[in-house]
Amino acid sequence: YTTTFANTQISVKPNSSMIELSNTDFLGQVNRFSQQIISCCLQLGSQQNSTFPVATWIEQTFFKRALMCHENIALQAANHINIAESTFRRRWKKLQLVEVNCADEFHQLLEDFVELILESNITESKVTFMNEILAKSFLSSGTTMKLASKFLDVSMPTFRKLL
Repeated sequence: YTTTFANTQISVKPNSSMIELSNTDFLGQVNRFSQQIISCCLQLGSQQNSTFPVATWIEQTFFKRALMCHENIALQAANHINIAESTFRRRWKKLQLVEVNCADEFHQLLEDFVELILESNITESKVTFMNEILAKSFLSSGTTMKLASKFLDVSMPTFRKLL
């Protein structure tokens, strides 16, 4: 389908149905979502001649979804995404200040990506997993490390650690 973001039209492939997946299917699905997200980011970035913190938007969605699932109980939400409660509270305080400025269709793609990861049985931090997947997808798309780190809203040394 086609969507508009910041007065720019982009094309987004519709997501496939969210069903229980085997490990191989899960990783394939996560990679497909990340490639779609990266494609949209690069398309928008080149058309708008700017970057935007897509990883921060996704992280904010992780926290919102986890809080919704656990009736705003921070400890349970933190456990759901496999991070310490203190980290959750500190990050959530900062994430609440972030304004997500994207088209509904692109936001839905981000939501579906988050839902897929949240429903998985990953034992590491789900936010870290998401950042690692996006970092690798950006590089496999031919994006420079510098540009990819801007989309992920991290420093170059932190970006290198994600690889």
